[in-house]
Amino acid sequence: MLLENYRNPVSPTVFFRQAKQQPSDFAAIQRLVALYTQVSQMQKALDLLDKSRSLMEGRPDFLRFAAGYDQSHGRGEMALRTARKLVELEPNLPENHYVLARALYFQKDLPGFYAAAAQAIAIGGLPMQSFILQDPSFAPLRQEAAFKKLTTPQGLESR
Repeated sequence: MLLENYRNPVSPTVFFRQAKQQPSDFAAIQRLVALYTQVSQMQKALDLLDKSRSLMEGRPDFLRFAAGYDQSHGRGEMALRTARKLVELEPNLPENHYVLARALYFQKDLPGFYAAAAQAIAIGGLPMQSFILQDPSFAPLRQEAAFKKLTTPQGLESR
């Protein structure tokens, strides 16, 4: 039923009522948010995302999506809260620490960024280190000694 709403969008309120009956349908929520975004209905997308948080607060997949969406739409504080909840829920996944590192970076908390990025690398190893190094968002940091240390093979060995 929720996937039908992707093809025939309804208001977030109606969708939310239906989602209460079928709260595990994250894919439908994700698609509807994307659809609202595509047709420039940003407020509806954000409303749906906010209303879905209470239903999906224990779902790491939803939290990763929500943190990224919030970050890309100028809601840094919300992205940071969501990323912290994500790390709390699944602390052993490097991707979650990466999401937190991005949120901290955009909030201009560089010590927090470096700590979260180091944790992501400590858990994820060389692939995560490479991923962080190649992230274009972090380009302004690439010349900083702390970033170089974090993203060199020697930085990985020191962990």
